[in-house]
Amino acid sequence: MCFSEYKKNILDFDLFDSLAKEGYEERLGEPEELSSIIGLISIAFNDLEEKISEGISILLNVDKDIGAIITCELSYKMKVNMFSSLVQKLRSKYYFNRMEGDGYNVGYLPAFLKALIQCEELRNKVVHSVFLSDESRGNNKLIRKKATSKGKRGLVDKCQEFVYIKMSRVH
Repeated sequence: MCFSEYKKNILDFDLFDSLAKEGYEERLGEPEELSSIIGLISIAFNDLEEKISEGISILLNVDKDIGAIITCELSYKMKVNMFSSLVQKLRSKYYFNRMEGDGYNVGYLPAFLKALIQCEELRNKVVHSVFLSDESRGNNKLIRKKATSKGKRGLVDKCQEFVYIKMSRVH
């Protein structure tokens, strides 16, 4: 197959439309558990990020479109930091996990923000890794492989045993 034909095939949106009429199982077979878990984690993380963006819009008292303009190009970490700063700045107007009249106490905000950052770390760990099966380790154990390349150490492959059934509890 020549490149122009290959390019036409991969960019043929009519073909995509025809594939969309078939179900997942007809096209690829029964879904395997690990891919489903990774997909659910990714979807849940995207939902969480959207909720943070909505929270920013509420705190700024702007409509959904203006909120989207403000947040849509921000990284997740920047959204978390903005949310935190707004909660602290607007503490007399909005209450986060505390009762009105209790004096300033952000309650569980620091623990909540730490958990939000950990969610991103988990999502990145799961989405940006390669999982290799290792039959000798049992059915639900895999090897998680992640390559990094930092200035001081150069290319480093990190491998660790990973029990993927634990990931199913995340969602």
